[in-house]
Amino acid sequence: MEAEEIEVLPAPGEAGDPGFLGDDELLVVEAKAPSSDLEWRQGKGPYKNKMVQQCTKEYARTIIEAMRERAEKSPRDGELADQLEAALNQGKLRYVVVKAKDSGSSYGGATLRECSM
Repeated sequence: MEAEEIEVLPAPGEAGDPGFLGDDELLVVEAKAPSSDLEWRQGKGPYKNKMVQQCTKEYARTIIEAMRERAEKSPRDGELADQLEAALNQGKLRYVVVKAKDSGSSYGGATLRECSM
C-alpha cells in the first residue's frame, strides 16, 4: 500500500492546521530533505513479512513495535509506544511530512503534507 499524501496548508489555528491539535491528539513528523522521498522498511509485528512505507498506518504500527522491542533497555520507548498505539487506535494520531524546498544554499521554505491514516 503506497502512502497517500493530502496537502494541508491552512492558516495557523484553523481547523486542519497540524499545529492545532485536538484533545489527546499526538503528532508524528517526518522531516525530509528536498531530494528525499518517503522511505520503505521491513515491517514488524503483523507486517513482518512485507515492506511498509513511511506515512502509512502499517509503518506507524511497525515503529510502535520496534519501540516496544527496545522497552527493556529504554523504558521511555515502551511508554511512548503505548501512547502512540492508543492514539492510533482512537483515530487521534496525526502524521505529517515536512519537506524542505530546494533553494541552493539559502533557505527556500518547506511544504507540509498530512498523511491519510
